[in-house]
Amino acid sequence: MRLAIGGGTARFDIEVYDSADVEVTGLVTGNFTKYLTIDGVTDAGTVTVTEIANGRYTVTFTAPAVTAGNVKYVRCRVLHATHAPRGFAEDFEVYNVNVLSGVTQTGDTYALANGANGFVATKVDTAAILVDTAVIGATGGGLTSLAQASVCTEARLAELDAANLPTDVAAVKSDTAAILVDTGTTLDGRIPAALVSGRMDASVGAVAADALTAAALAADAVTEIQAGLATAAALTTAAASAATAATKATLAADILEGDEEIDKTTDATQWQQVVYTKSTSTELVRKKLWKSDGTTKIASDDDIVGERTE
Repeated sequence: MRLAIGGGTARFDIEVYDSADVEVTGLVTGNFTKYLTIDGVTDAGTVTVTEIANGRYTVTFTAPAVTAGNVKYVRCRVLHATHAPRGFAEDFEVYNVNVLSGVTQTGDTYALANGANGFVATKVDTAAILVDTAVIGATGGGLTSLAQASVCTEARLAELDAANLPTDVAAVKSDTAAILVDTGTTLDGRIPAALVSGRMDASVGAVAADALTAAALAADAVTEIQAGLATAAALTTAAASAATAATKATLAADILEGDEEIDKTTDATQWQQVVYTKSTSTELVRKKLWKSDGTTKIASDDDIVGERTE
């Protein structure tokens, strides 16, 4: 930092934070250790620290006097035993204002005037902008060079009004009327007049293939679909009934068409009638023979004559 003074008060600001990065307030100049050097030599000059607010403090010291043509380098440091001040050191170049009198500078002042972004370059750019903006309004240049057909002039608007614009507006009006008819009449006739429980109530005439999923069907819908259809239990019962009917039919055929004989040897005291399964020698039915009185056993040919079997 440069100080254009020949001796006097100089200052810079610091910020003090604790280990938790919170601003430290309420410190006074006696809480700091202060160092001041001039050209690398410790100086006994006074350094004071004054609180501004919110952990920010101003460090003030007395800069040395400088004679014309000379420059002194000053370094001021401020430390704290517990906290860490930020911006705790500042270096200064102290020079007398007379040093600049009548001297051509090649440093900061020269760059400000003659650098790439200095006053001279800015003046050149400003002149170019003035030229460009003047051309915009000049006849035959800038915006005025555009074809008149592409510019919204009064003449162009009159041309549109006389030729295309009325026709286009009429077409738009006709289309708008058709839209009003569709939305106000045709469309109204195709949608419900009111919602039912916040939903549109409609009858579906056809559903696309594979459109209904299992998740889309309610449980009672599945029950209604099954009503009147054969369930697994019904099919089992029907199969059992069919099997029973088949067994009975086979039994009837065996009884009616199977071979029969009178067994006289198994029990000599009472002969037995034996029926075999149709076309086999498998015994199907065996019955004991009685006379018509129901108590006398048939055991001879004489007993059979004029009798019936049970």
